[in-house]
Amino acid sequence: EMEAIKILSDQYEKDTKKVNIPVPPIVVIEDYDKHVSKDYARPNSYVRFKQLSDKELDDMVEYEMDDQDLVYVNQTLKDQKMQIKEEKFEQIVDRL
Repeated sequence: EMEAIKILSDQYEKDTKKVNIPVPPIVVIEDYDKHVSKDYARPNSYVRFKQLSDKELDDMVEYEMDDQDLVYVNQTLKDQKMQIKEEKFEQIVDRL
């Protein structure tokens, strides 16, 4: 029985490819304390990223009005007898 296991083991080793898994080197940073604040606490877990759904992306407005936009909405559009809320303007510009 042991001979059969050895034959199967040898056959398996021949049939499988050897994979070289790189191992990163360890680098000691002598002045670590100089670059990292003393009150730094290592988090318990990695930062996690959750992909937003299409609906969540549609609801989110990333554009933020600046001073020129405010003048445009509050003066120029009023002069043209048009009225639009600032939130709606941000949403329209964000979609463009």
